[in-house]
Amino acid sequence: MTLDVIVFDLDGTLVQLDFTGEGMQTVRSNLQDVFKQFGVEYEFRPLLVDLTSALEEVAEQTDEETTQRVRNDAFNQVEAMERDAVSRQHIYEDASTTVRRVAASDTTLAIATNNTREAAERAIDAANFPDPDILVAIDDVDKPKPDSEMINELIERLDSEPTSLAIVGDRPGDAESAIAACEGTGITAHTVLVCRDGQAIEDSEVVDDIVTSLPQAINNLF
Repeated sequence: MTLDVIVFDLDGTLVQLDFTGEGMQTVRSNLQDVFKQFGVEYEFRPLLVDLTSALEEVAEQTDEETTQRVRNDAFNQVEAMERDAVSRQHIYEDASTTVRRVAASDTTLAIATNNTREAAERAIDAANFPDPDILVAIDDVDKPKPDSEMINELIERLDSEPTSLAIVGDRPGDAESAIAACEGTGITAHTVLVCRDGQAIEDSEVVDDIVTSLPQAINNLF
């Protein structure tokens, strides 16, 4: 199979960030403080879903400058938590060889992550992965995966529109984002989810393959 682009998810696919400790609860509390001045109340569970909704509510009642300031404040909180999680991250043993195999090929190596750019870059550096040709992080877009916006942004950064794109992730939302972005474009999307350690992945009509390792995922694509 010839592929123009292979897109990897990061956390849960190539590495596992360690959110143990009080970091997650602290950031939820801090985000509540950021938004309460606008009468916007969320538990931030799940974090990014509620954060997206909270920012949309702020945008509806304030101007663009205020919305951007609040967005920056919010993502600074998330970024600090993720930087701490990166310091304890687990690197999947099959990740480095897999990423390097794609990097050495003619296929564009991309990462699309719901993590912040700062945390993603630190995670990639700490894992000693080759730099991706394209990195799209949550603070580059307005909506996280499974929305199509992140993959749309990634496609726009390519020198030319691809004819084929594959995404390798650990959740159906990764696959859904790619399918939605490629729908009606003429780009063929291939979706692979990695299920390690017997983790159950819910059935999804948009998932082509479910595998147990990254090498198996790449072998199915190349």
